Amino acid sequence: MKKAVEKVIRIVKDIVHRVFGVFDFIGSLIGIRPEKLYASDYDESDLHQYAEKIINWLKADHEVWVFFNNDFNGFAVKNALKLNELVHSLQ
Repeated sequence: MKKAVEKVIRIVKDIVHRVFGVFDFIGSLIGIRPEKLYASDYDESDLHQYAEKIINWLKADHEVWVFFNNDFNGFAVKNALKLNELVHSLQ
């Protein structure tokens, strides 16, 4: 039963991601799982993968909003700034 529920959640998230260009930073889109929820620091290779997704959505004329909630240890701002830098440098 748990696997069926997880599959439905993945399908719904995929639909939301495709329609609205929104995703959360628990790594659900590309298989990245943080060490600790709300407290992990994303490394540059993880953020690079997200940046590529964002660039593809922007090229498809989607409006993209990104929210980091890994602020328990203060990594949200650091990761957001790095992601922004990557998106702009890769375009």
